[in-house]
Amino acid sequence: CVLGAQAARVFFGSANPVGQIMKVNGNNFEVVGVYAARVEPDSPSAYQTDNMIVYPYTATRLLGGSSSTEFLVKAKDDASMKTAITEIGGYLKGIVDANTGGYNVYPENRWQDMQNQQLTMISLVLGGIAAISLLVGGIGIMNIMLVTVTERTREIGIRRSLGAQRSSIVAQFLIESGMLCGMGGIVGIIFGTIGSLALGKILFQMTIFPAAWVTLAAFGLSVALGVLFGSYPAAKASKLQPVEALRAD
Repeated sequence: CVLGAQAARVFFGSANPVGQIMKVNGNNFEVVGVYAARVEPDSPSAYQTDNMIVYPYTATRLLGGSSSTEFLVKAKDDASMKTAITEIGGYLKGIVDANTGGYNVYPENRWQDMQNQQLTMISLVLGGIAAISLLVGGIGIMNIMLVTVTERTREIGIRRSLGAQRSSIVAQFLIESGMLCGMGGIVGIIFGTIGSLALGKILFQMTIFPAAWVTLAAFGLSVALGVLFGSYPAAKASKLQPVEALRAD
C-alpha cells in the first residue's frame, strides 16, 4: 500500500513507514511508498486531502469490498484528456444499461470549476449587498451634510460677504464630508479586524489579519464616498447668495 502524508504521520509519527507492515482487516500490507503532502501539514484540509491509504485493485476482496465504483484515468495533456473523456463515455454508454445503472465521466478539475463558480456567485451577491450598503450610507451622508448646510446658512453668508470664494466653500464642506466618512471607515476597519480575528480562531483555529492593501483601500473608499456624496451639499452651499443667507433664521 501507499500512504498519504497525513496518514503516514498518524500511523507512524516521525518514523519512516516504507518497508513497515500494516494490518488491515486481519491482512498484512507492506508500505511501499508515501505521497508528498499536497497541502500544509497543519491545515484542516490535510485530513481530507492527504489522509488516505491506496491499495492495489487485487486487494479489494481482502478488504471486504465487492466491486470498485470509481476509476481514475491519467492523461498526458489536456487534449488527450478530452479525447479520453469522449471515448470512455462512449464505451460506458454501450455497456451500462440506463434503466439499471448510471455513470459519470468528468475531468479532475470539475469540482474546482464548480467551486470557482460558487465563489463567483457568492462574490457577486456580497458585492451587490456591499453596493447597496454604500449607496444607503452615501445618501445618509448627503442628508447629514444638507442639514449642516441649512443650519450654517448664516455662517456661509458671513463668509461670502467677507469675500470668500465659492471654491473655498465647496472645499470646506467636502473636507468635512470626507473626514466624517473617514472616521466611519476607521471604526469599520477596527470592527472588521476584530471580526476577522474572532472568526479565524473559531472556524479555522488560525490568526487572520486583513491585508494592509485591503485596509488602505477600505479607508480610501470611505473617504471617496464622503467626497462624492458631499459634492451636492457643498455645491448647494457655495451657490447661496450672501444677502439671502444673512437673512436666514
